[in-house]
Amino acid sequence: IVLMPIVVFFFLQIKSHYVYTAKQLTTLSNQEPVRISSVKHTAIVPISEIHPGVLEAARYALSISKDPRACYVEINAEASQRLQANWAIQVPEIPLVVLKSPFRSVIQPIMDYIDAVQDEQGDDVVTVIIPEFVTKRIYHKFLHNQTAIVLYAALRAKKDIVVTSVRYHLG
Repeated sequence: IVLMPIVVFFFLQIKSHYVYTAKQLTTLSNQEPVRISSVKHTAIVPISEIHPGVLEAARYALSISKDPRACYVEINAEASQRLQANWAIQVPEIPLVVLKSPFRSVIQPIMDYIDAVQDEQGDDVVTVIIPEFVTKRIYHKFLHNQTAIVLYAALRAKKDIVVTSVRYHLG
């Protein structure tokens, strides 16, 4: 007897949520028609090294944006210099931005860089292209791409950010 009103209240809240969401997603016929136009957007590819998955993500960035950029969080200065030299040879079409991280954090410098690009670009859309590789065995996925998962989760809440992943299948 006590449980039934709680269940009914819970279901009424769910219905209320669906009604509210439907109102937000409905295009009313008495409104002025919305004109859709293209927008300029910047494509950002966060990288940790150069591998075939990163090269595929860079190629995709070039295909969708006139302003593609790659960003790398520097943890080790020597590794950063090697990466910059290899990047200049392998992907000279896309500028590489090296982000400093004194506390060895990877996500926060990328988030700060994306915020700076958004401020720089104004109302345009920023597309973040996350290179990921897919292993043959499903249980191996827990060993890789953890930073990509955290970055994706952090970017989901940001407005005017499109997040996509380019997957490279191993083996």
